[in-house]
Amino acid sequence: MILTLILCAFLCGSCLVWILLPQLRDRTGSKSAMLTAFVLAILAVGLYLLAGAPQLPSAPDLKSTAEIENEMRGDEAEIRIALAKNPNDAEAMIRLAALYVYRGKIDQETKDLLNRAEKQLPGDKRIQYVRYYIENEAVKP
Repeated sequence: MILTLILCAFLCGSCLVWILLPQLRDRTGSKSAMLTAFVLAILAVGLYLLAGAPQLPSAPDLKSTAEIENEMRGDEAEIRIALAKNPNDAEAMIRLAALYVYRGKIDQETKDLLNRAEKQLPGDKRIQYVRYYIENEAVKP
């Protein structure tokens, strides 16, 4: 975004110099050249305000809630498949428990997943992090 703004400023400046420099050299320039430069500057600002987004200088491309929910459903399905293949996969248990907590599903299944994972990975920071959110009910960041 910044690069685009710098490029646009450079191009506007170049156009103004191209239009006004001959007028400044001769001192005999017409008022039409000055008016042209002024109108071009006003049009450039108007076009930016109309087509651009000055209120959002560097906003990321945000996904809709439905897209995020679909991704989470897909992630949940993948993790469940991994757990079906290997019921002792502690990594998958942690990921599934974290996903449940994020979605607000704090129930005994979520706690059981963390307990099973902790038996295999005692002291894992991720488990402590998920437990913190469960205990403090800070479900969504």
